[in-house]
Amino acid sequence: DDGRMSWDFAASAEDYRKLIHYLPVALWQVDTRGASAEFDRLKAEGLSDIAGHLDRHPELVELAKDIVRVTAVNREAVSLFRGKSAADLVAPVRYLFAATPELAKRVMVAHFEGRRNYIEETRIAAFDGTVIDVLFTVTYPERPEQYDSSLITMLDIGERLRTEAQLRVLQADFTHAARVSTLGELATSIAHEVTQPLAAIVTNAETSLRWLKREDVS
Repeated sequence: DDGRMSWDFAASAEDYRKLIHYLPVALWQVDTRGASAEFDRLKAEGLSDIAGHLDRHPELVELAKDIVRVTAVNREAVSLFRGKSAADLVAPVRYLFAATPELAKRVMVAHFEGRRNYIEETRIAAFDGTVIDVLFTVTYPERPEQYDSSLITMLDIGERLRTEAQLRVLQADFTHAARVSTLGELATSIAHEVTQPLAAIVTNAETSLRWLKREDVS
């Protein structure tokens, strides 16, 4: 029985690894022990304003980028960053914030405040220099969970943003066309209202001229 349970556990773990590896969302497992230890120390000292503290000590953000490390990634993460293999991404998290350095601070603030998740639309810089719009999500652990690891996911939203931009352009074009149409209708209405009295004036003037040119029959 113990042998069967061990085999079932190993099979389940392997299935789980395959599931994670082939997820259609880029996934990072991150070792946050260094940051968690520092946060615990700051909380023990009575610090509550972590955002202000990081503003006064930006070097802590830079340190966190180097001591917090990626421990595992899936296939989609390698593809998103244009990497050759997972080994390219198993490194300090600094590369994740190359395009938006201030994002690291916001992630740290959310972690310190005890949030379960942090979500932001942002940009990343792939290894080939390509800048990509992504939906960036961090899921933080809670005790008694495995307190050492956080999960980061990224979803490429570039196509969605391009579609939204095109839609805004179309909406602006339709709005402009509607305004032009309204102005055209207004101009037609004004022309109609002006033409009628002008026509009457011309008719009266022509009648008056004919009357003045008539022969005096008296």
